[in-house]
Amino acid sequence: MGLLYILNCSYRFLEEIGRVMEKKIAVLDQNYRHKPELEEWLRAPACFVAVTDFSAMETYKSDELRSIVWAHKLLSKYADKVIVLKNTPQVLLLHGAEAGLRNRLINRESTRNFPGFCRSLEQLETNEYVRKQVLEHQRASQEHFEKMRLDRQNHSGIVRAIMMSFTKDERAQIRQGHPYSESVAKKIVKGIFELAAMAQLRMGARPCIKGKLYNYFVFRIAACHYLNLVRTIANGGNVPLDVDKTVNDDVDMTYVAYATYFDDLFTEEKKLRSLYKEVNSFFRLMKKVMK
Repeated sequence: MGLLYILNCSYRFLEEIGRVMEKKIAVLDQNYRHKPELEEWLRAPACFVAVTDFSAMETYKSDELRSIVWAHKLLSKYADKVIVLKNTPQVLLLHGAEAGLRNRLINRESTRNFPGFCRSLEQLETNEYVRKQVLEHQRASQEHFEKMRLDRQNHSGIVRAIMMSFTKDERAQIRQGHPYSESVAKKIVKGIFELAAMAQLRMGARPCIKGKLYNYFVFRIAACHYLNLVRTIANGGNVPLDVDKTVNDDVDMTYVAYATYFDDLFTEEKKLRSLYKEVNSFFRLMKKVMK
């Protein structure tokens, strides 16, 4: 009887693991929330979407409360197919061991509560408690974006300094779209490491040291920013001076970085789709080199 019980438990465990492994999870950009393609994806039994903290905060940017209900209209219909990820400060503390890598990013409690959250939004105009909660989220999100604007006041100077670390010939090589020389490739990898170290110091993140470096979120976000910067050089080196544009770029890079842990990135922006593929290729190469 004891052996049968153990075998039965083992079978259920393996069955559950199988269901998790079969899931296809796409990270959802805010601009993709009403696309017909999203609903088609969510109709498939094994297909899910992952919502990041920035995707959630972007829904609260508008002063019009009804826009928040609208932003969740399609997701409410498929609320049990939505996976809520841990917020960025929490993810920055996660270690990089390969086993359970993407599962560590999932906020289990918020994912379980998401259907209830969607139902509460239906009472936004009639329930004062719900209204106050939404207004509080709205205030916190707006404060966070304002803080990001202040943090990015000297961003263009830092970007120009990184760009000038490439010689004139190297910048020309990047612009012309030729395969990178060894010197350019080494500078890109070195630059990503340096940017990751700078970001870690600025954010004060002290993750548990375990696993491969390329699995740490701070490294992945640094790679997204740096490879996006290389694209800026390729497109003529025009650095955005507008702070709001810089903040939007920062948010976009988080979508790309989170998506590298999952199966796809759902966004309307072609440049982000293309960057996502490029960053994934970079990490596949790193995995081969750093075995």
